[in-house]
Formats: sequence, structure tokens, C-alpha cells
Amino acid sequence: MKYWVGAALTSVLVSGCLPIPHLEPSPHVVGRVVDGQTCAPVPDTEITMTGAFEGSARSGPDGKFEIPERQHLRLLVTLGDDGCDLTVVHAGYCEWHDQTLCGKVHVDWDVYDALLDPDNGSCASHTVTSALVCVPNSHHN
Repeated sequence: MKYWVGAALTSVLVSGCLPIPHLEPSPHVVGRVVDGQTCAPVPDTEITMTGAFEGSARSGPDGKFEIPERQHLRLLVTLGDDGCDLTVVHAGYCEWHDQTLCGKVHVDWDVYDALLDPDNGSCASHTVTSALVCVPNSHHN
């Protein structure tokens, strides 16, 4: 019996996880989706958060979106942070991606302006960009 308890404790410590049920807040994500060349809002865009937490939203007529913070039940306390990924998708544009740390503490994740580049066949080699404020024609692939 001692061997089994010792082995179980060792595996928990080595894995970096402790079995302690608790609530963790997901990030509160806000931003605006705009055309990277004209700075015009891009409405009805799909925004998806994956990774340590999941959530989704659609941009409004003004391009703005929000994924509200939610409390998530976690069964394990991990030592690291798995992070969160944000993906912005709209037909006719290259996908936009960003990531941040998002566990253990409350995070307000303001992506400001997510600049979507028109899909002209070069999305595979395209660089994702965001800006505090979009300036028309100031951003190039």
C-alpha cells in the first residue's frame, strides 16, 4: 500500500498537476476587426478562442466584438499556463491569429484593431498584424 501511495504522489508531482477542484476566469477579450488596407470595419466575422479556455463571438456592424469572461471549473491545478489562441475568420480575408497567457489570473485581452488582409492567394506567407489604431494603407504584407 505504501508503494502505491508513493507512486501516485510522485506521478502527481512529476506531471505538474494537483487534483484540487477550483474556478478559473477565462480572459475577457475585446477588439475590432478591420480591413487591413482601408481600415473599414469587417462585420459578421467569426472570432474563436481556443486553448486553456474556449469562447466565441461575431463582430458587429462596427467590427467590434467581445468574448465575456466566464468562470470555468477546473479539476486540476497546473503549474504552467496553457495559453489561449484567438482566431479571426471572414470569407475573402486571410485568417488572423494571436495568443496570450490566460490562466491563473484575470486577463483583459484587448486586441485593439485586428487587421485582416484580403485573400489574394498569398495567405500562406502572410504576416498577421494588429494595431492600436488602424491607419489606411499603412500596413503591407
